Amino acid sequence: MHSHPIDWFYHGWLSDLDSKDPEVRARAEKMERHIYEVEDRLLGRLMDIMGDETLMCVCSDHGATPMGPILNTAHALKEAGLCSYEPKKSENYWDIYEETEGFNYVLDVSKSLAVPQRYMFVYVNLKGKYPGGIVEPEDYENVRDRIINALLDYKHPETGERPVLLAVRKEDAQVFGMGGAQAGDVVYVLKPEYMAEHGYGLPTGESGCGSLKNLLLFRGPNIKKGFRYTRPRWLADIVPTLCYMTGGPIPEDAEGAPIYQIMEDPNLVK
Repeated sequence: MHSHPIDWFYHGWLSDLDSKDPEVRARAEKMERHIYEVEDRLLGRLMDIMGDETLMCVCSDHGATPMGPILNTAHALKEAGLCSYEPKKSENYWDIYEETEGFNYVLDVSKSLAVPQRYMFVYVNLKGKYPGGIVEPEDYENVRDRIINALLDYKHPETGERPVLLAVRKEDAQVFGMGGAQAGDVVYVLKPEYMAEHGYGLPTGESGCGSLKNLLLFRGPNIKKGFRYTRPRWLADIVPTLCYMTGGPIPEDAEGAPIYQIMEDPNLVK
């Protein structure tokens, strides 16, 4: 099952948790504790119902950092002559937000070599691949190099600092779990202080009072008691672990592996 209140809370209250005003911060901390008490009661009831002989796993999908200066990717690309846009006339907040992640513009794809999609992805507007594409196939790599250079060189107008931690070709991004057929032709990662809560940086990112580091807990038969495993594990490891520990086959296309280190006896097959 999935439970979302903690995610909702941090989107609404994380900036208050990071506030320099002690009254604002105290109010947010009180709400944070209340949200966790609600979730703890839910988990406790599930544990009571399922009993000690049921294997359970609790995993957060991400952490969160306070809202920092927002990167307008289209502006960074426009400065490098890679995309074109005009101010958007709508005054409806959600219309603006859903289209542009908070930026009030309309991208002109007929004049854009590069098309940013939310954060982390930039697509080359390739002729023959996209309607209205203008980049010739032979210019594809050159445009990708220009996108990467533009992102790495861009300085945020509010801070004067470079917000982009790294920018790579999508095939190179596979080493940190990105890339693939639907990914942008360029994948980039922001520094933690520019991440806008979550989703745009590496899972090791920390900024202000927040962190993107996740929680992963196991409880049940053959699980070590009070054991803390300090090395990184991945979401892809959970299904193989559950399959292995319950005596089922591990899917042949699973990308993860059982977490043997958390087991009292990892040699289930004698």
